[in-house]
Amino acid sequence: MKIVWLAPEPPVPPLTGGRERARRMLDYLAQQHAVQLITFASPEEEPSLMELRRKLARLTIVPYPSRRESASSQMHRVVAEALEASPEVAHVQGLEMQRYVPRNAHVRCVLDLHDVPSLLKARLIKAETALLVRSRNRLELIAVKRREAEAVCRASAIIVVSEHDRKMLSSAHMDQASKIIVMSNGVDLDYWTLSESDSDPATVLFPGALNWPPNIDAAQMLIRSVLPHVRVRVPQVQAIIAGYQPDPALRALAQADASFTLIADPLDMRPIFARATVVVVPLRAATGTRYKILQAMALGRPVVSTPIGAEGLDLEKNVQLSIAPLVEPFSEALIQLLMHPARRAELVRAGQAVIRRYAWDNYLPVLDSLYPDAV
Repeated sequence: MKIVWLAPEPPVPPLTGGRERARRMLDYLAQQHAVQLITFASPEEEPSLMELRRKLARLTIVPYPSRRESASSQMHRVVAEALEASPEVAHVQGLEMQRYVPRNAHVRCVLDLHDVPSLLKARLIKAETALLVRSRNRLELIAVKRREAEAVCRASAIIVVSEHDRKMLSSAHMDQASKIIVMSNGVDLDYWTLSESDSDPATVLFPGALNWPPNIDAAQMLIRSVLPHVRVRVPQVQAIIAGYQPDPALRALAQADASFTLIADPLDMRPIFARATVVVVPLRAATGTRYKILQAMALGRPVVSTPIGAEGLDLEKNVQLSIAPLVEPFSEALIQLLMHPARRAELVRAGQAVIRRYAWDNYLPVLDSLYPDAV
């Protein structure tokens, strides 16, 4: 089968959740099918794409930044040319890439939504406090819902990350519900393996893509709201925020506040996880599932998450991880873990007991129902 895969960014390190998921799916499909990857990428990312290129039938790169008119026009042209070559399927990663598929294209379209855009936008609005920002974003939500409805209608199949997301998307687009299937996120248990801690006492880690609005909000909540509560009881606590492309506001906050360390664009997160006493997920808005929780559990690090942060994962509250809402209950849960090593060890043991069910091999075969015919 010939597949054209449209990606907003290349699935190469540093691997965000979306990049990791895309890389796993591409590796799996390329074993059986002729896959052409079309993606935006920077010159710095092109060398990392060479390994993947050897597995693919074709790789086409459009330079960043994708929002410039010239890059957008080039992507329209590249996609149109690829679809004129008569592939059987266009795999569209994310709502933003759907606009590059011509309306008259005679190709089966699989829409891959590792986040549900309308739900995510609505939750971000709920988390915002500035009335002017909320008003502007409500107008944006209307536009997102319109684009999402059109994309869902055009798609032959829609992939989401969790059963929760499937239900939410189905309720918003009831006439399209039969198209929606679940392929959960997994974790590479050969890469993310149990390791000894070399953490300093009381070190809190928040990992994630730091250009993603929910993670930006969560990082700011951690620094401005959670840690002041924690320091009353655990004055020696240190914080690390680490991830891809930190937002300028986070960089400015790190320069002004020496109480936490910002680590930008690490190629290997494992040594950073090793420094953590506790991994935190103080999210107020999200959809899909959180790689950072699976990675922390695989590495043997206890986790404190908000309910939304752990949404979509089949984990028991306060058994495999601690779950509490912001701000005071979350802070108290974090304090308890920092102060009680035995409780941390309980969560780690329980996490290790279930983490194998999240291995990628358990989820990738879902793709066989969408791409059944080998080359």
